[in-house]
Amino acid sequence: MTFNDYVLPNEALSKGDIDVNAFQHKPYLDQQIKDRGYKLVSVGNSFVYPIAGYSKKIKSLDELQPGSQVAIPNDPPTLAALCCCCNRLA
Repeated sequence: MTFNDYVLPNEALSKGDIDVNAFQHKPYLDQQIKDRGYKLVSVGNSFVYPIAGYSKKIKSLDELQPGSQVAIPNDPPTLAALCCCCNRLA
């Protein structure tokens, strides 16, 4: 099954459309359960790839200039992790 939004896999799982999903870290799942009232539980651990940045124009973070536009996630746990990464780079 293909999803084009991070919210949809947990929604599908909650509705019974799928049996298992593996795409998120525990804080994200906890936030989704809190925000949406899902009755989901973690049944095991998998690995999650680290956050990475992608660009057609920028080849290095050193090339970012004040005013550069950067797309960021809208879920609080991933946003917090990204902010921690950015603070380490500053």
